[in-house]
Amino acid sequence: MRGACAALLLAGCTATVPDGQIVCSVASPECPEGFVCCPAAASGAYDGVCTTQACGDAGPGDAGPSADAGFDAGVVDVPDAGFDAGFDAGPPPPPVPEEVAAGGSHTCLRLSDGRILCWGSNASGQLGQGTESTAPRTTPIAVMGIDGGALEVEASAEATCARFADRIRCWGSNAVAFSVGPIGSDVERSPIPLDVELAGTTPVQLVMGQYHACAIMDAARTLECWGHNGDGQLGVGTRRSEAIPVAVPMLAGVADVCAGAQHTCAALADGTLYCWGNADKGQLGIGEPGTPTVRTSPTLVPLADVVDVECGYFHTCAITDDGTTRQTWCWGENRSGETAQDELTNPVLEPTAFLDASGASVERIAIGGGTQFFSVTYGFTLVTGPTLPLRGFGNNSSGQLGLGGVGPTMTSTPMPVLEVEPAILDVSAGAFHACAIDEAAGVRRVLCWGDGGNGRLGNAAERSSDRPVAVFGYDGT
Repeated sequence: MRGACAALLLAGCTATVPDGQIVCSVASPECPEGFVCCPAAASGAYDGVCTTQACGDAGPGDAGPSADAGFDAGVVDVPDAGFDAGFDAGPPPPPVPEEVAAGGSHTCLRLSDGRILCWGSNASGQLGQGTESTAPRTTPIAVMGIDGGALEVEASAEATCARFADRIRCWGSNAVAFSVGPIGSDVERSPIPLDVELAGTTPVQLVMGQYHACAIMDAARTLECWGHNGDGQLGVGTRRSEAIPVAVPMLAGVADVCAGAQHTCAALADGTLYCWGNADKGQLGIGEPGTPTVRTSPTLVPLADVVDVECGYFHTCAITDDGTTRQTWCWGENRSGETAQDELTNPVLEPTAFLDASGASVERIAIGGGTQFFSVTYGFTLVTGPTLPLRGFGNNSSGQLGLGGVGPTMTSTPMPVLEVEPAILDVSAGAFHACAIDEAAGVRRVLCWGDGGNGRLGNAAERSSDRPVAVFGYDGT
């Protein structure tokens, strides 16, 4: 045996080394990170040995004298470059993209280490840089004060929020039409993340609409909403906006929630669906809304077995699954075919199934849209699933469907988005652009397409693109 050497100190272990192995004390194990101390053979020559395998799978003698366990054969005092067996594998692998959120004119990305990067317009401080600026960012930049731990990120018209295990933090604009917005605090705006004053302790899902936000809370999965409430989108029985989150009455067991421009929907664990807010475009799915068109409290939607719901600007989609049949339904404004119904059918007042067979294969939905040109709305929808390549339908006037230059300006038929891999990890739709994270051979890319104004596509320019282009630094290389 040789004594502990410099190589072992570098590896974080002070045990002795017989035949090129690192030994340890089973009673008080001390092995490099990623290793366990397993009992040695019955010979009693030493107590235990550090190994990356399960103790029952490979004994300390299995490797034999020829295994150098990360050191040059026969020279235990001098480590080789990199420590072959992984004792010093170098720096940890870089964090990978996990979630993307497209807002009105900005985009944010959550990495696997819980950090958040944003790009695009920062006119309201929505990039979280500590200051507002008329100069946009065309490449990703880290949000101040979020060094890790974020579990979810959402973007709205002019603000951003992130969910953590025990809190929600928001930044950007908090003012709209003499009202309050989605920051969750009584401030006009904040270019740095602020803690939302939640009533519950554990947020489990976060969504943002145009100027309001909601979160599913705690084990009971109740719902808290805050922000602009001019159309009853907070679901609290009034049209009074709330700077601080308030509980939505009589809702518990919420399985999924979504927020649109002026409405909100929640699917419960029993498969029932409730929507509230403005119904004038059919976005609540309750049929002809009558007068008034606003519903300030949760209203039952005629749809059962709902497992997922997504809200757009003025339209909504949901997935139902009764264990035998799976289907996708949309309703609301259909000016451009964004509900997958013929454009001449507008609005679609009740949940209506896809006209083609792709509705049975949808597992992920992203809905976008906004207003331009004298308040004319432009809605669009993206859908994908394990056996369904990413497809888009609705308005394509800014290239937000990613169909290329030959694509129509609008369509009610789901059409394949160009140049994305079949494995889609996440997809998000903003006002006039969309982004996705795809993966091939273990390599992830972040792609954006559509309106490139204010640098919201993140491709180091302010150019629009009618097909997906890689976000700077996340092209998979």
